[in-house]
Amino acid sequence: SHVYAMSPHLAKIAEPYGRVETAENVVDVDRFCHKKREDVDERWLVIGRVDGDKLVGIANFIEYAYKVGIPGVVIIGSNALHSERSLVESTYSSTSLKDYVEFVGHKNSDEIADFISRFAGVAGVGRVVLEGMSCQKPTCVIGVNGGVRGLIRQENFHIFAESVFNGGNMPNITVEKFKEQIDN
Repeated sequence: SHVYAMSPHLAKIAEPYGRVETAENVVDVDRFCHKKREDVDERWLVIGRVDGDKLVGIANFIEYAYKVGIPGVVIIGSNALHSERSLVESTYSSTSLKDYVEFVGHKNSDEIADFISRFAGVAGVGRVVLEGMSCQKPTCVIGVNGGVRGLIRQENFHIFAESVFNGGNMPNITVEKFKEQIDN
């Protein structure tokens, strides 16, 4: 059989399944580019499927963001599964974070590019990380199976790139380390 992997890290995992080729992620840099704005919302944007694979990482990011003083989190839930999104919404609506988290729902890529330009930072996995970096926003990698892996920096870029920015090869960072990264 033939397998296409999105990173060298995933290609190694797929080797037992047959012939493996790596097909790198790409971003339309004409659409996802830096746009100087006077009206930047200081909240951070989380973009990704709101499903079982990413729920824990999204919840971890919300907790970290709250603890380090980010004024709020807006979630664009591409392809959100209604029942799981409802579970997350109901969880936050019954806590002190009910006004901290806003759900926007599904947006197309043109709308996502505009949203990224409007917010102070971006958190997500894979292509979302590339889009955030392309827009020159502080960008945080959320672990696919949970956890916060940290902000993309020059010194860790190649390590994150090996796992196509899903953080699979990186440990979680602490809230204190996240605060240090945000402040620098």
